[in-house]
Amino acid sequence: MTMSAGPQTIRGACGHDCPDTCHWMVDVREGVAERLYGDPSHPFTRGTLCAKVNHYLERVYHPDRVLHPMKRVGAKGEGRFVRVAWDEALADIASRWLEVAEQSGPEAILPYSSAGVQGLIQQASIDMRLFGSMGCSDLDRNICGAVASAGLKATIGCGTGINPEDTVHSRYIVLWGTNTIVTNLHYWPIVREAQSRGARIVVVDPIRTRTAEAADWHLQIKPASDAALALAMMHVMIRDGLVDHDYVSRHAIGYDSLAERARQYAPRDVSRTVGLTPEEIEQVSMGCRTAGIGCLECKKVMIKHVIDDLAPFREKRAHYEKKPAEVERILAEGIDVAQQAAAATMTEVRGTLGL
Repeated sequence: MTMSAGPQTIRGACGHDCPDTCHWMVDVREGVAERLYGDPSHPFTRGTLCAKVNHYLERVYHPDRVLHPMKRVGAKGEGRFVRVAWDEALADIASRWLEVAEQSGPEAILPYSSAGVQGLIQQASIDMRLFGSMGCSDLDRNICGAVASAGLKATIGCGTGINPEDTVHSRYIVLWGTNTIVTNLHYWPIVREAQSRGARIVVVDPIRTRTAEAADWHLQIKPASDAALALAMMHVMIRDGLVDHDYVSRHAIGYDSLAERARQYAPRDVSRTVGLTPEEIEQVSMGCRTAGIGCLECKKVMIKHVIDDLAPFREKRAHYEKKPAEVERILAEGIDVAQQAAAATMTEVRGTLGL
């Protein structure tokens, strides 16, 4: 009787667009992954993976997973597809693109794609170079991320926030529009540690989430009233002289205009809009400024209200418009790299599928 060899443990890192960057481990036996789990020795992962990744193997080996090109043969919505060969699928797509480009110009083609499995080649390389070489319409694949990044750069000078592990030193933590326990579970133990040290946890969310239930104070505002609450809080800080004017004078842009706007948002005037009492607005405003060391974890639902800073992008575009030769060189290099990578990828795909 032959004893089967034990599983081989392979270490890796999660590729999802998430700041946790978890370290995962997978047990593989005879080429089949049997178990995927978080590395218990990793200080941030702590042996736990999120709900998205915990079921990853179920999706990988699910019988309904699409592994081959499928061509629609019925009307849209009927759900009728047949399997076709890779060469046929690629030929159909290419011929259709050429037809559209010839009749209406390449800008009539809008690439609708995003991160895929979120590897660098799939997410931000081959497809962009392909459509760019064809002259197709541009697509900003960062509808929320680009907005948040521009807002952060316009307000604090860079596109990143604090080191999340520094949150343990905070005395007042506001989780605004984030169900941290569910969607950022590796950050939650740090928040809880800060809470055990005496920090007050405030959640701003229209929904009574699990995070809201675990907080010290849940501000259940009305949906879409985030900006009004933020301006009302600014109003209180400006009115009561809680603004660091030295910092503002050296690092902020447009403060005077913002202060003038905030004066129109007294707590008593926005109370009904926000769904909080004037006293609650006053209290959270004072807490944010007078607690000493604070932390504001703000998700993109709110950041979308406060940015419009496209100057850097306009400057970059103007730079390249003046240097067409440089654009041609970059494009040529990109096409060459894309073609090589695409050929290698297709060779690997064909080998994997036995084509």
